[in-house]
Amino acid sequence: MNIFRVALLTFVICGFAQADELAKGKFDGTWEYVAEHAPEGYQKGTMTINGKELELVIGGYQKYSAYDVKTENDKLTFYTYVEGTRVTVNLEMKDGIVSGTADTQEGKIPIKMTKKK
Repeated sequence: MNIFRVALLTFVICGFAQADELAKGKFDGTWEYVAEHAPEGYQKGTMTINGKELELVIGGYQKYSAYDVKTENDKLTFYTYVEGTRVTVNLEMKDGIVSGTADTQEGKIPIKMTKKK
């Protein structure tokens, strides 16, 4: 009976790990984003994602670090600091299109991303 429980637990843990790896693969690559309602200078940029590594470039030249990068199923979340203020980003992929929000002090700003070719 104990061997069965160990085998079942191992299967469940491996299944979750594999699901997370698949989710990371979906987001890997370079994405162009548009946040039309963001302040000027922050409305366009790129995100390059490689597993849990994420490079955020805003306005074509300002690089920002991303923290606590998580992927689960079709969702990607992280936070960064812009001008000393924490911004939490929540994104979801549906049919190859990524959209979501950046949660700022001023409220939620919609974001849309397309994969660069």
